[in-house]
Amino acid sequence: AVDRQEELGDRNFRLQGEVVQDSVREEPTGTFFSVVHNDVVVDVDHVGSSPTLFQPGIPVVLEGHWNGESFKSDRILVKHSEVYEADNPDRVDDYGTES
Repeated sequence: AVDRQEELGDRNFRLQGEVVQDSVREEPTGTFFSVVHNDVVVDVDHVGSSPTLFQPGIPVVLEGHWNGESFKSDRILVKHSEVYEADNPDRVDDYGTES
């Protein structure tokens, strides 16, 4: 997405990365932080509330668009690892399975 920034313009898309340690700054207007993926760091300006599980060091998927050199996000999805699922089976939704 960084290499295709000009091509993507202001269209919405999803961006994934891990929240960089010591980068999260809460403001009245939203949350500012950075994510890293494949050694590429992107600054994020998130509007709205962050999920309860949001914290540095976790993988996230962001929905939004480029805003200059930063990514303007309006949705944060926290990616659950297998470790989280094993430790918290009551919190993981059985989406897509039939009873």
